[in-house]
Amino acid sequence: MTKTMTIQEAIEYIKNQNTNDDFAFRGDDFIPVRKFKNSRYHGDDEPEFNLGGVSAIKVNAYGEQYIREAANAAKRYGKNLFLLKGYAINAHEWANDPGECLMTEHKIVGIING
Repeated sequence: MTKTMTIQEAIEYIKNQNTNDDFAFRGDDFIPVRKFKNSRYHGDDEPEFNLGGVSAIKVNAYGEQYIREAANAAKRYGKNLFLLKGYAINAHEWANDPGECLMTEHKIVGIING
């Protein structure tokens, strides 16, 4: 079962971690058991293909404003908001949205409530 957190708890969690891991938020209608499968490009320009990780909105700096901005941007992708921890790479060179990254390895820290 995924831990439920408030956005304030997520902010405190990120700010208090002593790790080299990256943090990102993912909005999704699906609730996975352990982790997300790699994302797929499904746009209009090209045939569908697998991306090199899970699409998410990276937290670029660990100040409260940046964390909230990333969370708000991720909310547009689904009714559930997840905090992910792991290893992020740049988004696909052309099949991406603003602020998006790919989490090549991730753990779901929690699902954000509210």
